[in-house]
Amino acid sequence: MRQHYSKAVLAEVDKNDQYGPLGKQSTQGSYPARRLRILTEEINSSDPTKATVTFEVDNYSTGGLFDSGNTWSSQRSVPLVREENRWKIDATEYFY
Repeated sequence: MRQHYSKAVLAEVDKNDQYGPLGKQSTQGSYPARRLRILTEEINSSDPTKATVTFEVDNYSTGGLFDSGNTWSSQRSVPLVREENRWKIDATEYFY
């Protein structure tokens, strides 16, 4: 997993025990189904070693009134940086 993160992110998480599966974050969700959709990929025009990917996560859950279920989506962006000839995630918020 660590190979997908930038050097800056790895330095930050290594000095902070709040990140990762043994930290205080919870990555467990109560949603039975999720779908990830990539919406856009943009390379920074002033610095081609940086990019942003915008994505949307669709969540589907069962239950509710008359077992009708529920569906909702959230949109987020992740910054990327080009290191070691590949794109790497450059944000600690995505390190689980």
